[in-house]
Amino acid sequence: MPQPPLNPRAPSDAVRARYENGLHLYESNQVDEAIAEFTEVLRLDPGLARARFGLAGCLERKGRFDDAILEYKEGLKLDGHNASAHFDLGNLLYRTGRVNEAIRQYMMALLIDPRYVTSRYMLGKCLEQKSLLAEALQEYRYIIKTNPGFLNARVAAAECMARLGRGPEAVAEYRAALELDPTRAELRRALARLLEQEGQVGDAIDEYNGILAVSPDDLGARLSLAGALEKKGQVNEAIREYAEVLRADGQNAVAGRKVSALRQVKLWADSLVDRYVEAVASRVGADGTHPKADGTHPKADGTHLNIDPHFARGLELYRMGQLEDALVEFRQSQAANPRMPEAHFAAGACIVRKGAFDVAIAEFLEAVWLEPGFAEAHAALGILYERQGLLYEAFQEYTEALRSNPGLTEARARLKIVVQ
Repeated sequence: MPQPPLNPRAPSDAVRARYENGLHLYESNQVDEAIAEFTEVLRLDPGLARARFGLAGCLERKGRFDDAILEYKEGLKLDGHNASAHFDLGNLLYRTGRVNEAIRQYMMALLIDPRYVTSRYMLGKCLEQKSLLAEALQEYRYIIKTNPGFLNARVAAAECMARLGRGPEAVAEYRAALELDPTRAELRRALARLLEQEGQVGDAIDEYNGILAVSPDDLGARLSLAGALEKKGQVNEAIREYAEVLRADGQNAVAGRKVSALRQVKLWADSLVDRYVEAVASRVGADGTHPKADGTHPKADGTHLNIDPHFARGLELYRMGQLEDALVEFRQSQAANPRMPEAHFAAGACIVRKGAFDVAIAEFLEAVWLEPGFAEAHAALGILYERQGLLYEAFQEYTEALRSNPGLTEARARLKIVVQ
């Protein structure tokens, strides 16, 4: 309820006493009694604007919005320079859907007091409702410039920026808002969703983990985290998070479906890279059965590969399922033979088996850079890109795989799927 200055003509002591009693009744939530008191004040002194505003506030609380609007307007005829009354009337008009009229009242409040920050904020909200997002953003930015600690203005600015397609600016504004209040889980959730939309999935994962660090029982955040991990290609971690949701809520259909589907994907990917590893091993003679007497093995392009014992040992460990140790051997093979694409492919296969599809991509990319016609590596890249929703990149990799080896049935089957 606005508290305007006294009228130039001060009320009598009796009127003042009844007005103050009306305020007390209003603040004590005795609204009907306050209405009676303000009505009596206005009978005694019809020109007392403060009593009009007090009565309007009571009528608004009772849900008599049209009557309240009339009282605000009558009061503003008596005291038109009362910024608070314009603001309160604007809020009532906004609540009742009369947005154009609300805009006028907020602007009147700002004409009287340009530093009336909450009126500027509400003006921005009205402009948003009118789909004038750029204009609303201008108001929020003015608030942020003059009142950098106004949290709601930062949040509103971030929302406008996101809707205007200005994702990086929105991310920065959400981060600034969270610096003001790190406990606002809904802001961190909105930031995480935006980061996912912007392709910054790793950063989104960090934000979801931040929510869960404070609220480990937040199943919505855990489900979103699992989805982001799946999108990133961290399959084992995604399965673990979906399983956590199921443990807390055994009826969660999304988590149940995802756990089953991802486990099937993982089994299929494991089987595929296992076969490709064996094909690669056979091609290079890495098992030591076919090298020439000089310790090299002829490749299809006429060059010769030095047989590296680290690679052979890594392959042995891979077949035994000792992936961590195998990966160490393949890394040592890479160091000893920097131009050996097979060592990168085998390392990538280990990482796929460990469920970190996103990390495996770098190894397969290195393999095809060293040997552009490496069909198995292209096919593996296609599979991983497809899992991340990068269908154009998957299409390119499957095409390259089939160009080098038309007999790769998985690449041909997946190619048909990504072009549908």
